[in-house]
Amino acid sequence: MSLSGSVLTPLLYTDYLAIFPNAVSANRQNGDKGISKHNVPFELVAGVSRGFATALLSMKVFDTFAGTVGASTPQLAVPIFNPGIVAAAEVAFLASMGWGGAVANDFASALISSLFTRVSQISQIQMSVYPSLGTGTGVVSAVSNSTLGTEMTSRCKETIIEELQQSGYFSIDDNSGEPITPQVASLVDKLATAYGTVVGGVFSSIVYTGTGSSTPISGTNIGTFI
Repeated sequence: MSLSGSVLTPLLYTDYLAIFPNAVSANRQNGDKGISKHNVPFELVAGVSRGFATALLSMKVFDTFAGTVGASTPQLAVPIFNPGIVAAAEVAFLASMGWGGAVANDFASALISSLFTRVSQISQIQMSVYPSLGTGTGVVSAVSNSTLGTEMTSRCKETIIEELQQSGYFSIDDNSGEPITPQVASLVDKLATAYGTVVGGVFSSIVYTGTGSSTPISGTNIGTFI
C-alpha cells in the first residue's frame, strides 16, 4: 500500500467517526445555491487527506549515509513521526486557534495524531540509488532535512485549500468560485503549520543492500515519500 488521498480519506474518516460518532448525521445542503446534500465532516476530512497526501508526495527527503563503495539498492523504509512532536503540534494548534476543552482536544487528535498514525501505516520512504554506494545505512532526520518542515507547511496550505475549494462546499456564502470561508481558511493555515512541524521531524532508518568493499564512503542521498 502507498500513500494517496483516496486511501487516506476512509481511514481518517473512520477514526473521526470513532471520536465523533454523531458526525455521520452532520449533513447540509443549499438548493438555492446548487449545493447538494453532503456530510460536512467527511468533506473536510477528504479535503485535508487529499491535500496532505499531495503535499507530502511532492516533498524531497534526505538521509545521511555511511557504508562501503560498491553497488546497492536502498530498501523501502517506514517514516516515523515523533509522538512528542505530534503532541506538541496539537498543543500549538489548539493555542493558535484559541480553542480549549475536551471537544477541541478530540478534534485536534482526529486531524493530527490520527492522521500521522495512518500515514505511517500506508506510506514509505524511497531513497534513490546512489552511485558507488554499496552496503550501508542511512538516517533520515531533522538534521538532514532542515527545510522540510517549512516546505511542507507552505505546500499543505496550497493543496488543502485547493481541495476544499474544488469541493464547492466551503465557499463564502456558498457562492461557486468564491474563496473558502475565513474560518475554514484559518483552520487550514493552523493545520498546515502542525503538519509541517511533524513532517519536519520525521525519522527513518535506511538500509542499502548490495555488494560492498573495504573502502568506506559517506554522504547525503535524496528520496521521496511514496
